[in-house]
Amino acid sequence: MQHLKKLISRRELHVISEDASVSEAVKKLDIHNIGALPVVRGERVVGIFSERDVVRRVVLPGLDPAATKVGDVMTENIVVGELVAGFEKCQERIRAARVRHLPIVHEKKLVGFVSLRDFFRQEIRIQAEEIRHLTDYIHFVPPSVNPEAEPTEAEPTQA
Repeated sequence: MQHLKKLISRRELHVISEDASVSEAVKKLDIHNIGALPVVRGERVVGIFSERDVVRRVVLPGLDPAATKVGDVMTENIVVGELVAGFEKCQERIRAARVRHLPIVHEKKLVGFVSLRDFFRQEIRIQAEEIRHLTDYIHFVPPSVNPEAEPTEAEPTQA
């Protein structure tokens, strides 16, 4: 849980109202250089609006982005992660649901938004640390084998 809290606390949570226009949402995506926004009604997440929604639900059908409401074209059947579930459970959830974005809720209130990329980055960090530990282990030479090493208190000196 600590990593998930740390991850979401480091970034600003950008949201959009279901009553906002698609044009407003696209501007927000561009300004913040993000691919999706949680759609909220009050503090409750009711959907996700992504670049994919723009292409498939606005551009292809030829809708006017200025006149189209986000709530009319957002992805509604969303999967959410619980803050108390922790990072690993949320990672399982995003993979099982085969989605790219996961709103994080606590007591039914939206508290964060993570992407598949966040989970990949964490996986890479974990693997890099494991590689470092294994490399240190493989290259470790105990002082009793290395005659140039200084004796420690646990090793008596040979006289």
